[in-house]
Amino acid sequence: LIYQRDWNAGLALLDSIGQDDTDLSEYALMRAGSIALERADFALGARYFDELIRRFPETIYADRALWGLAAASRANGDHQTAIEICNQLLARYPNSIYVPRARILIRTLRGDS
Repeated sequence: LIYQRDWNAGLALLDSIGQDDTDLSEYALMRAGSIALERADFALGARYFDELIRRFPETIYADRALWGLAAASRANGDHQTAIEICNQLLARYPNSIYVPRARILIRTLRGDS
């Protein structure tokens, strides 16, 4: 459904899959959050990423979820929260591929660059 661009049905399906407690649920929540951000539904994206981190604290997608939360916060104009989330990402996942982006975002939001 996602590839057919039926976003609402696709998100509903991912939401349904995300309610289980499986590895596929983790991926479904991460993907749903990413799609919501792509569609500029920042509140919905943040909800999916937050649920992913809360329900699956050891998920392999945690760094990506934190980055998504930071992006949603920035888009909603909550720069302080975005900075705090980026700092969490830097502290918890220092080897993440999102570290360079998080550092740049922090500098930008603080006005350092």
